[in-house]
Amino acid sequence: MPLCAAVVGYGFSAKTFHIPFLLHNPGFHLYAIVQRASRKGNSAVADFPHVRIFNNAYDSIADGAVDVLIITTTNDTHFPLSKAALESGKHVRLRSHFDCAPNSRTAIESKKWRLASGVPGAGMLFDLGSHLIDQCWDMRKVYKYVVSDRQKRFEVLGTKGRWVKYELDIQEDQL
Repeated sequence: MPLCAAVVGYGFSAKTFHIPFLLHNPGFHLYAIVQRASRKGNSAVADFPHVRIFNNAYDSIADGAVDVLIITTTNDTHFPLSKAALESGKHVRLRSHFDCAPNSRTAIESKKWRLASGVPGAGMLFDLGSHLIDQCWDMRKVYKYVVSDRQKRFEVLGTKGRWVKYELDIQEDQL
C-alpha cells in the first residue's frame, strides 16, 4: 500500500523535485498539497484538482491519512513543522551526512538569502539539511554495499534494516 504524502509548500522545489517524484513512484500517493494562497498561474487547486488542498501546514499534519510530510517551505519553518509532525505521531528515523565547503559549486550558486548572515533559517545546514531526506524515501528496502573509501552520504537505521547511500546525488546533472 503506498504511503500518503502531503507536500507542504507549492513553490519551485515542490513542483520541480518533490511532486514529480511522488507521481512516478508507486510507493507514494500524492494525497495533499499545502498552499497558503493560490494565484493566477500558481494554483495547486487548478494543477491538482483531485488532491486535497490545505492552506495551513498544521492542518495537514493533523490529518490522520497523511503518512509522510515533505516540507518545501522556507528554511526557518523546517524545524517547527517537523517537530509538530513528529509530535503528532508521524514516523521518522534518519541519520545523514553532507559535506559542502563554502567555496563549492552548491554554495557559490546558492541565492544570497541562503547564505546571508542574520537571516532566520539561512546557511547551508538549514538549506541542504532538509534535502537529504528527500533522497531517502524508499526506506522499506535494505541495500548492501561493500565497505570502500567512497564518501558515505546517507545512512538510515530502521527497526528492520539499514540503508546506506554513497557519493552525491545525480539528480541535478540529470535535470
